[in-house]
Amino acid sequence: MITSFFKVSKPYHYILFLLFVTFIFFYQSYHEIYAVDTVGFLEIFLKFLSLLITLFFVVFIITKNNLTQNNSFAAFYFCLFIFLFPQSITKSEVLISNMFILLSFRRILSLSRKTNFKKKYFDAGIWLFLATFFYPLSLFFILPILIGIITWKTDALSNFFALILGPIMLLCLIKLVNVIFNISMPAIVYEVKMINYEFISSVNFGLKAITLVFISFVALSILMIIKQTILKNNQKKILFSVLFLMSLSSFAIIFTSTNYVPYNFLFSFFPAAVIVANFTQNKKISWISDIFILIIIGVYIYNFINYN
Repeated sequence: MITSFFKVSKPYHYILFLLFVTFIFFYQSYHEIYAVDTVGFLEIFLKFLSLLITLFFVVFIITKNNLTQNNSFAAFYFCLFIFLFPQSITKSEVLISNMFILLSFRRILSLSRKTNFKKKYFDAGIWLFLATFFYPLSLFFILPILIGIITWKTDALSNFFALILGPIMLLCLIKLVNVIFNISMPAIVYEVKMINYEFISSVNFGLKAITLVFISFVALSILMIIKQTILKNNQKKILFSVLFLMSLSSFAIIFTSTNYVPYNFLFSFFPAAVIVANFTQNKKISWISDIFILIIIGVYIYNFINYN
């Protein structure tokens, strides 16, 4: 059915994905475009550029690390999740922070090639620091990185120092620029609360339904991946353990945020897309993915009709 169209990766698939996210972005931003000055236009351009770079990183990371078979499922699901939560690509801080998170985990996932451990942790620490600088809740992603340190290499202590050395050097550089040019850098302010039950109760029924379908689909895929990969002596066991922890970290960000608009769902799209793609490429149960996709589209149409 729907997924069979993407079961073999084709160049025109990615052209379609590019056109799709472009349409979604400008559809969400058209009110801003007609009422902005030069500064506002530059912000919209920066957000759009960040989105395109993010899509490129998603495809690159998946292809480079062989996170799926030769198909376009992961990129398709990444775009589908944007379709589900289009507000997630409208906040510049979240877009830029997520872009840096992908850069950080590009280095972490490449550890499976077992080369340059310390350099990769050093780079990952810098990118995670920059992500946290733009959006403090990104610090939740330290968990899968620390688990990677423990799992991939025995000299965990030296790797941990390599991880924190990057942010320390960047902080020193920022402080130096501050002193020389007398520039005040913005402070990172943490406003982390307990699980945000207010978010669950305050949003409309359509968004609750979409969120429920999304979480159910991802949870089912995670359970299958745990059974097929993580609990077995699979060569990609560590990779998917990191992706699983990335998903947990992203949902922690969602439910500890004080925002009632689903901006933070963007952080969950990459690990969720890879995990669901691996679920879908199992031919015996791929029909379940088709059913979920039809439900997702149906719920979205209901939401669009009733809440727009």
